Amino acid sequence: MKTVKKKAPSIQFEVTSELEIEGFLASCKDDKFAPAFDEAENLIVTIGKDRVGLVSLVIRKGETLLTQLYVRPEFRSFGIGTQILECLSMFSGVKYLRVLATPSTAAYYEERGFEPDAGHIVLTKVLE
Repeated sequence: MKTVKKKAPSIQFEVTSELEIEGFLASCKDDKFAPAFDEAENLIVTIGKDRVGLVSLVIRKGETLLTQLYVRPEFRSFGIGTQILECLSMFSGVKYLRVLATPSTAAYYEERGFEPDAGHIVLTKVLE
């Protein structure tokens, strides 16, 4: 297992297998804000022995697109999400950190220095 330590010594990002990610998501199934599994690179966020969250990233040409940032309910309101964003901004070679926000999470990111990116609209079409 590859572990990457950044600025905050208490937070670690673990690159894990799909089975480990699926197990983590299953443990969050009762949380209405639980993340959805996607095709991005998924990293489990750990503090000590606790798996506190999940981050999904797409990294290309110096840009990091954060598609999901999830902190388990019992670990919220301790600044962990903010600490994760600070760590991600320190990844080598990353010039931009973009996030796919929902209307309910946009204010959270704006309070942490993110600005609306004019001209970018995310649309979804559900295919059956």
